[in-house]
Amino acid sequence: MLSEVPSAGEVDYILVPAAGKARDDLVVFCLDVSGSMCVSYEMPGKPPRKIVEQLARQGGFGEQEMAFPGDCWYITRLQALQSAVDKQLDTLPDSTRVALVTFAEEVVLYGDCRIEPRVLAGGKLESPDVLRSACEAMPTPGPLRDTKEQIRKKIWDVVEGGRTALGPSLVAAQAIAKGHAGAQVILVTDGVANIGVGSLDQPKDVASFNAAKNFYRACASVAQRETVIHILSLADMGENVNLAVLSVLCQQTGGRLDRLEPRRAADEIGSVLDEKAIATDVEVTILCGRPFWLSMAAPSEGAPAAVAPYLSHYVGIARTNSEVPFSFRASCKRDSPVPDVLPFQVQIRYTRPDGTKALRVITTRRHVTRELGKAQEGADIAIVSGVVNKQATLLAAEGKYEEARKLALDNQTLLRDVARTEDARNLVQMYEKEVADICKELDEQNALLDTIDCNIDRLAVQSDSLSVELCMQSEKKSAA
Repeated sequence: MLSEVPSAGEVDYILVPAAGKARDDLVVFCLDVSGSMCVSYEMPGKPPRKIVEQLARQGGFGEQEMAFPGDCWYITRLQALQSAVDKQLDTLPDSTRVALVTFAEEVVLYGDCRIEPRVLAGGKLESPDVLRSACEAMPTPGPLRDTKEQIRKKIWDVVEGGRTALGPSLVAAQAIAKGHAGAQVILVTDGVANIGVGSLDQPKDVASFNAAKNFYRACASVAQRETVIHILSLADMGENVNLAVLSVLCQQTGGRLDRLEPRRAADEIGSVLDEKAIATDVEVTILCGRPFWLSMAAPSEGAPAAVAPYLSHYVGIARTNSEVPFSFRASCKRDSPVPDVLPFQVQIRYTRPDGTKALRVITTRRHVTRELGKAQEGADIAIVSGVVNKQATLLAAEGKYEEARKLALDNQTLLRDVARTEDARNLVQMYEKEVADICKELDEQNALLDTIDCNIDRLAVQSDSLSVELCMQSEKKSAA
């Protein structure tokens, strides 16, 4: 009962004690090595030694024969990614277990690079069950203290070429991480999935496109309880990666969806790995006092209330920066009396890394006002913008692209109104840039669906014309 509010603001309860010590961290690097990873960018100065060694090795001549005239050189997307992962091997704790998967025309399972790599190609890329079975025989990766140099060598040996088997590689990476609570999959790509299960390139009809979206939703549901999936794009703005479809993987597993700047890839991947899982199997229940309703999505005009003075939401994995957005609004009429103080309680059930099952109860009270100015003074722009972005992402994942665009754009005015400081205005500018990126992705999805519809209409017309032609030929033969 909300009338029985605990006096302490935060209380932890142990439900089931730890069954053993915490497991070592597991990171699965799932790296795109398709042909488009050869796109290059100008860099100042001279190339680092590892890239010089790689170029000499692949070119078949000595380092002394390498020449880099002028004060600049060029780095490819693949080299930027190789450099970034190489750096992580030196910054991750030696107890971390690391596995490597690459994908292009085929998926290559390297594991911890101490075994013979396993290559999956052709028809195997079309079946998630076949892909998972191939990974079951892979041994558990060893700790970095025993595998670092083997992984480093293999990373610098890979070359780019071929199409993008993103979907099959995702299935493989998840299978390798299976059973390891809190494991992280770092999937880095620069192109749209275009071969194997989950292909999003030029679907023949809306049903095919929806089937691909459902595949990624299914992958997210499988991973939600124990694996964090990060999707990082090396593509330039305007290049199609279909992040709007892939976003469900990050949204449901607590991972990061982001664009990587090739020149800063090492630092950006490092910041992703710093956000470790601190709990798994997380479920959040939120309660508030009447007369207010809670909702996990933004309440809209004319929409039915998402329900009641309480709600529960399964989070799955929580990291140090995890957030669970929710909205609330009065369930009474505008002129009805409203209490001066509103109680809230958050109950979090979770499992710690050492297996301890616990319950955290957080109780607080918030003052209520009818004055818009006062409400705006207390608004946290980072929270509001984060909530809106997450809700827009959810709508996009459901295919509601216009609703997602409208929600993101409508909230720009609200954020400008509540930005009272320079820091707040800077956050609003960042939000507006993110909204522009979101709208661009949504436009691409709408254009894709329009193209599919046009193709269907064109095929229907061609089919009708062919039918007429066949009928005419048949009539001519009958007359003869």
